[in-house]
Amino acid sequence: MNLDLHLLICLFPVGAWFCIKELNDERVFIVLYAVFASYFAGVMIRLMLTLTPCVCVLGKKNTSRFLLLDLLEYF
Repeated sequence: MNLDLHLLICLFPVGAWFCIKELNDERVFIVLYAVFASYFAGVMIRLMLTLTPCVCVLGKKNTSRFLLLDLLEYF
């Protein structure tokens, strides 16, 4: 599983944590989707295709949060 997702496997849990910290309907959906997709991708490797979109979204959430914090520090 680590080889398929590369760097996103490290960014994925932190992005999920950022979503859990500020809950609303959309964030609850993506976190539940990530939990169930992670489980089913671990059971059957073909279901990695269902895991990849939520890993990309949560990795983007993490990356944008860190970039925002870094850019606010400099400007």
